Amino acid sequence: MKYILSTLAIILLFTAPSIAQIIIPKEKVNPNNAIQKLPKDKSPVVANIILVPGIEVYELPNFRGRKAPFIKNAQGKFDFPFPLDHVSIRVPNDLILYIKICFEFPSEYAYTSSQQDINLNYICGVRTDEKAYVEISLGGISTEVHNNDCTRFNGSIVTKMWEKGIIASESIENSMPARSSVLGNGQYVIGGYSQTLFRMGNWQHPLNTQYYNYDAFKLFVRNNNPVPIFPVKANNVPHEDSATRRQTIGHQYFCVGKNALREGRVKLEVKTQLTSSHKNCDLCNDYKDMVKMADAVTEYFPLNTRYDGGRIINASNRNFIAGPYQARPYERHPTRNEYVLNTYSDLVKNFRVHLIINGL
Repeated sequence: MKYILSTLAIILLFTAPSIAQIIIPKEKVNPNNAIQKLPKDKSPVVANIILVPGIEVYELPNFRGRKAPFIKNAQGKFDFPFPLDHVSIRVPNDLILYIKICFEFPSEYAYTSSQQDINLNYICGVRTDEKAYVEISLGGISTEVHNNDCTRFNGSIVTKMWEKGIIASESIENSMPARSSVLGNGQYVIGGYSQTLFRMGNWQHPLNTQYYNYDAFKLFVRNNNPVPIFPVKANNVPHEDSATRRQTIGHQYFCVGKNALREGRVKLEVKTQLTSSHKNCDLCNDYKDMVKMADAVTEYFPLNTRYDGGRIINASNRNFIAGPYQARPYERHPTRNEYVLNTYSDLVKNFRVHLIINGL
């Protein structure tokens, strides 16, 4: 007996006595409601980025030809409309321009003044920082003082300033220049990278007595028991002959980045080589005319960051010491024109260089 159900759209198909499939007619899909497949994701379009706005590169040396800013394109490459073998750059007076070069290994160069002819091939980075000036001064020298001969010194104390890059893993350091003089318009001339705080020749040379004022510097040599503090800079010692500049006792200003200084990425290098005399007392007969350091010693002092077990050089701690450095007596060799260590003497003296820093 067949039953026809007009209200049901269910069709029973018996494929086996115990299995039945229920087929439900599919609803027509409205194309307006269908989910459309989207195209594969595309990287967003990145516009060119102008780095260090306000600083432009000139096509030719001496600031001639077309100008172009430092632009990185969508691929992260610098894009200039002209070759970079011989170009020029104007650097504002209040800024330091850092140019990173990637050739075999990354390196960075700090420019504190405009560049009239520079090669920018392999440039891979550029940034700026405001200029800051750090003053480093010699306060004096301390040692074991037994009589007036012990205060006589010659030799040299030479300083440099270093600045680390912003990416610590790259271990990039820049040697920063010194400010050497002031022009009539108030602008500073950038000097060399190695600056001398103290330089005096050997007093035994017959010509040196007309160039060096040893007696004047004796005021800045003190006994080291206890180790003294030098609150005043020793930069007022007169020159015997300032035209020769053979004698230097003074202070220097180094140009560094303001952010680098604040972030503790600046360090001072001090290279010391000193010689003194010795006599145990005024009437003693043990005078030695050359008590010297065997070799020059270089130390590094980080600024605004702790070092060496917690010491720190900052605006609140401006006085610090390089050394002590051991010195022993030397004597003239009987047949060679040189000084050699006096192995028969057990005299050992300690030299400390007292420094004062400002601008932190």
